[in-house]
Amino acid sequence: MSDEVNPSEDARLRARLREAHPADELPPGFKNAVWRRIEQTNENEQPRWIDAVAVWLFRPRFALASLAAVMLLGTLLGLAAGDASKDSAQALYVMAVDPFQKQP
Repeated sequence: MSDEVNPSEDARLRARLREAHPADELPPGFKNAVWRRIEQTNENEQPRWIDAVAVWLFRPRFALASLAAVMLLGTLLGLAAGDASKDSAQALYVMAVDPFQKQP
């Protein structure tokens, strides 16, 4: 079985598609008007502070330091959450072993 398309069938298919859905003509200067609106939108857009921070952090000289800072912050948060969950797990274990044990 061949995956090649018969050129005559392809041309007939294109012709039928054009007949089924004729394209309306765009008004003159439509593309220029669209580009003008896009440029005006870009000029009026104020940069947000988060965009400025992201641009600064992703500069090559700061990227490694940013990555290290994020990893350190994640590690510290993980350790802090681990200690809290460990205390909670110990309290639940003591309650399971001795339900009359006083809770701190």
